Amino acid sequence: MFTLEHMILSIVISAIGLVVVLTLKSAPPRLRLWISVFGMASVLVPWALIATSIDTAVPHQRVLFESVVDSFAYSSKSVLNNATFEYWNFALYGWFAIGTLWFATSLFDALKVSSLWHKTAMCNESYKQFTHPTLLKYSRRAKIRSIPGSSVVATTGLLRPVIYIGDRVKSNSHIESAINHELCHIAHKDQLTLLLIVFLERL
Repeated sequence: MFTLEHMILSIVISAIGLVVVLTLKSAPPRLRLWISVFGMASVLVPWALIATSIDTAVPHQRVLFESVVDSFAYSSKSVLNNATFEYWNFALYGWFAIGTLWFATSLFDALKVSSLWHKTAMCNESYKQFTHPTLLKYSRRAKIRSIPGSSVVATTGLLRPVIYIGDRVKSNSHIESAINHELCHIAHKDQLTLLLIVFLERL
């Protein structure tokens, strides 16, 4: 059974992880995924054992550690004592419902944009000439489409990846960079990683 102090520390660390993920939009997807996973897995960390180890190794640090935890615990206990179980049960289901709706909305928006791109984009396999030799095997199974009137560069699809490049990306150097960048995402299965990140953020 988890103690209140254990849950509070886990929630605080998970919240810090969420803030980091939301602010590191340009960070590699795999880094953001691991931050999300470790933040949410903080509930499994044996905080009591760590506190005991800190007390043994550096006794005076325990005072600061306990004061921070106790301040959170006191505030939470006062709230819990003034609320009924039904209220917290309702809040939990509400939180889960909002998170599920948020994830479903994000997924729907992504599919809608992907569908729009697919309808308006034109096949442009000539861009594959810019593929770096080390990425040729990923280039063979990926389709490349050009989006009219756009400067977007993105990849969709897990099993049948499609690279979209807006026709406003004109110079060969930019096209080469965009193609190989997106092929690296395909090589590392970052489409799945990004899906997991969005799910963890919403959860």
